[in-house]
Amino acid sequence: MVKMKLQKKINLVIIVLAIVLVSIISFVGVYKKKQNRMVNVIPNYNVGTNLDGHRKAVIEVDNSDKNNAKSKEGTEQKESKETEKSQDEKVKEYEKSLNIIKSRLSDLKVKDYTVSLDKNTGRIEMMLPEESNTDTILSGLAESGKFEVVDKITSDVLLSNNDVSKVDIVRENRGAATNLVLNITFNINGTRKFKDITKNYQNQVVENVNLNGTENTTTNNATNANKKVVIKLDNSTLLETSFTNIIDSGILSLTIGSSKSEVASLEDQYTGAKNLAALINNETLPVKYKLRTNYYIMSPLNKYNINYLVYVGIIIALIISLVLIIKYRLNGVVGTILSIGYMACLLIIIRYANVELSIEAMLGFILAFIIGTMFNIFACSEFKDFNMTNKELGIARNKLFKKFVLSLIPVSIFALIACLFSLSSLFSFGTVLFWSIIVAIIYYCSLTIILINSMHKKK
Repeated sequence: MVKMKLQKKINLVIIVLAIVLVSIISFVGVYKKKQNRMVNVIPNYNVGTNLDGHRKAVIEVDNSDKNNAKSKEGTEQKESKETEKSQDEKVKEYEKSLNIIKSRLSDLKVKDYTVSLDKNTGRIEMMLPEESNTDTILSGLAESGKFEVVDKITSDVLLSNNDVSKVDIVRENRGAATNLVLNITFNINGTRKFKDITKNYQNQVVENVNLNGTENTTTNNATNANKKVVIKLDNSTLLETSFTNIIDSGILSLTIGSSKSEVASLEDQYTGAKNLAALINNETLPVKYKLRTNYYIMSPLNKYNINYLVYVGIIIALIISLVLIIKYRLNGVVGTILSIGYMACLLIIIRYANVELSIEAMLGFILAFIIGTMFNIFACSEFKDFNMTNKELGIARNKLFKKFVLSLIPVSIFALIACLFSLSSLFSFGTVLFWSIIVAIIYYCSLTIILINSMHKKK
């Protein structure tokens, strides 16, 4: 009997310590040293634009070349060529440009953005989340993105965007340095072309041809001496090169950054490399654009207002917990500890599930706290007596779970409806509420069974 009582107390202490540990991890974080600074290994919150502010950018059709051509030529022939496109053709080009912009944003992993098109003027308006790399993303978003591999002498186009299948960025460790390598993978047609290029554009080509299984022939191609290709993006030269080997893998690897660079940090170089990859990986814009507007729009709730709301929420939670402790004594204390652990677990799940948090999501957290408080009230009401029999404990436990689950049904329906909306703010609210319900059922139901066995003297 004494050993059983001791085991129950140990179980109770272990649960409380586990809740304290999870709460520290959730509210404070877990830090490790990385590059001479301490970094939290727990993911950051994914804050939406209406909570963290956003960037408004507008790109417009660049008519400067046409205007210059008109002023220089001044002929009716030039003017007729510029007006030969119908409005329908222009609209198709504008819509294609819009889709390319969206694809670039997708490649750059930009979330919670909106893009709209004025079909009359080709004007594209974007709302992007405010992040550390937003300026870098916008700096290349309106570029034409014309990728070409051309003959240095004749300027013949050998490869273009249409020959590209995908573009990846790889970090390669070379001793003490880390290099950023841009791997351009070509499609089937591009792979065939690239193999021919690596064969024809090198100072010396060595081919081993097995004719009958025993005889090898080596051929020197002197006519290819000094032949080079130029790799260009929007008519700017990225690299001039020739090849030493025939490459049949269909992958062109370009080193575009290094940790030894004194110009920019490796992360800044990586952001620039992602921009480059997004341009090459998509089609060329059929219309020339330029960035016209770029400014930050502050959220209705700034950082200080959010902190005030959090403080008010904590004060309300403390008052409710104090009332429960005064009314239910030990059960109230345990319920308060459970509530802290529940919110801590929920916040960790929200981070790892990468749930986008909006202003409306704050309401989801309020409802989550109400769900936890509701369970505590139900539990305290059912387990007032610490001297219940096994049968009475079983009946009370089943009654508690049934009452709690039934009370969550209308909330679950509400969360499901909110998750079905495409509007990001409502979806954010619904997702927070959905995880609140899932975590509440698993967390409270599992811990309650252990706590009941540890706190009550069963007969």
